[in-house]
Amino acid sequence: PVSVPADIRFSIWISFFEIYNELLYDLLEPPSQQRKRQTLRLCEDQNGNPYVKDLNWIHVQDAEEAWKLLKVGRKNQSFASTHLNQNSSRSHSIFSIRILHLQGEGDIIPKISELSLCDLAGSERCKDQKSGERLKEAGNINTSLHTLGRCIAALRQNQQNR
Repeated sequence: PVSVPADIRFSIWISFFEIYNELLYDLLEPPSQQRKRQTLRLCEDQNGNPYVKDLNWIHVQDAEEAWKLLKVGRKNQSFASTHLNQNSSRSHSIFSIRILHLQGEGDIIPKISELSLCDLAGSERCKDQKSGERLKEAGNINTSLHTLGRCIAALRQNQQNR
């Protein structure tokens, strides 16, 4: 067992959002029939680190609470029937777990750890889509997957050229 000093505690926070047709949506925001889902913005903090503005971060006590939030968010995600899958995710989703290391009586935060799990939407041939919303979705998914592939290739290239 790992021994942790008595003055150190941990606080765990969860967020879950999707990228659908190049827009960001909070999957932990309760859906409302009265209004459209609020789109979120990608911003940078003063150090140049990206973050999603107005994204809900929910404090959890244990893994069971985090699991429940994951299931709630999955219900709010954008799904549709495609040629390959009856219930296909039409968005990329990012589920994040943030652990704050709290120290002392004033709850000083000397360290923050974060793990983000990404579920990428499946690629689809645009010619299989006739028109409308499915064609737009397929085009956006394929463009973002292509961009991700280029980012990974650039990272690999940079590692090889050290």
